Formats: sequence, C-alpha cells, structure tokens
Amino acid sequence: MPHYFFHIREDVDVRDDHGIELPDEDVARRHGVMMLGQILRDEPETFWASGRIQLTATTDDGVVLFTLEVTSGLPGAESPRGPPAREH
Repeated sequence: MPHYFFHIREDVDVRDDHGIELPDEDVARRHGVMMLGQILRDEPETFWASGRIQLTATTDDGVVLFTLEVTSGLPGAESPRGPPAREH
C-alpha cells in the first residue's frame, strides 16, 4: 500500500515524518480534508491567531499530491497575504 505524508503549516511548520499507508490517492485526499477539518475543530484559536493553515500531502518520495489552504478574512483586517488588489 502507498505511504502518504501530511505536512501542516501554521505559525509553525509541522512535518509529518511518519506518514500513513492508504489504499490510493482518492483516500489520501479524503484523509487530508478530514485531517484539516479536525485541526480546525480542535484548535480554532490557533487558526484565528495565524489567519492561515495549510496542509500539503506528499508521497514517500516527496512528490506533492495536493495542498489544502484555509485563510481567514475579517472585515477591516489584512489577510496573511496582504491587502486585496484594487481594481482600476
């Protein structure tokens, strides 16, 4: 069975050095979404403090399968990527 790694980036990067065996990429995508959802449920204050959380899934040889990113946008606050571009 293929081995997948799920790395988290918030205030601090958390590298998954153990990974998990899953049957295929479809199951890995589902696992990534559920994992990100669980982090948001368990640690909402960390998310709101940083304004951004990112999960990147890789294979055992380092190939990136996908990246999931959630950012916050509070009225009157700049996003972690800076202010939105102005239209002319």
